[in-house]
Amino acid sequence: MLSLLRGVVGGGDALIGTIAAAMDTPDSIRAMRNFLLLTKFFASIPPDVLSSLADTVSAGAEREKSHKAPGLLHLLWRLRKEDSRHAVAVALDLLEGLGKGL
Repeated sequence: MLSLLRGVVGGGDALIGTIAAAMDTPDSIRAMRNFLLLTKFFASIPPDVLSSLADTVSAGAEREKSHKAPGLLHLLWRLRKEDSRHAVAVALDLLEGLGKGL
């Protein structure tokens, strides 16, 4: 670890020049912008909503491992629930937003 730090400090100007050259490409700039947008997006999600989503996905994956895939009618039957319709509406909003960006 110390030799790594010594090498970073010793190659200061050359290292900074290499990093600056790598960051000056259009792909790197796009990646930084995307990272900032994703950070802003995830920061806007309340922690309890994200926790609920993670718990639901985990529980659903475990439940589905032990059963065969549900039929189409069963899936349509589940759309009777208000929570399912809210989730579908959000998914459609995301798809519409993606379509606008294309």
